Amino acid sequence: MFNLISRRQAFNLKEHLRHHRNTLKLTELVDDRGHTALTLAVKQKEKELVEVLFEAATELALSPDEIKTWVNKKTTQGQHSVTALHIASSEGPSDIVHLLLQKAADPHMLDEQGRSVLHHAAIGCNIYCIVYFCEKESMDINCLDNSKQTPLHKAAQYDQKPTIDYILSIKGANIEAQDSEGKTALMLSVI
Repeated sequence: MFNLISRRQAFNLKEHLRHHRNTLKLTELVDDRGHTALTLAVKQKEKELVEVLFEAATELALSPDEIKTWVNKKTTQGQHSVTALHIASSEGPSDIVHLLLQKAADPHMLDEQGRSVLHHAAIGCNIYCIVYFCEKESMDINCLDNSKQTPLHKAAQYDQKPTIDYILSIKGANIEAQDSEGKTALMLSVI
């Protein structure tokens, strides 16, 4: 199944899931790198793959609570544990972000470093997600991770100039915020 997702074969994935629906434990499957089927599908940036997995969850008669738990399950990405929404906020197109939110993804979950979806969106230069989460979810653009870094710090650290410009245009964005090492976003962007 993970091979089909990696190769972006939505039709074959759908057939595989139908064929194995009686024995499949969709919410428990994890590949050798720590990805769930859902997080791997999100990483492929193919909405159709994500939709196929949600269709399978419906066909397997998963309860809303089981789907919510699966959608918000943390997976290993490198050395970090993140949710599918963290990945989509950083790497994915907005339609996948919206689909995950419709399926009960929690935009207020933090990764193991205390980073929010806003931090991930800033790292990935996903301005659409920053706008959406600030305006629709009323998230604080000055939220702090475990290192006391804001999304602006992350945008500066990853040299995401369009994101920096957008965040600076948000009323209330704190350009003087210092992280745990006393560095502002400006200091990080110069280093």
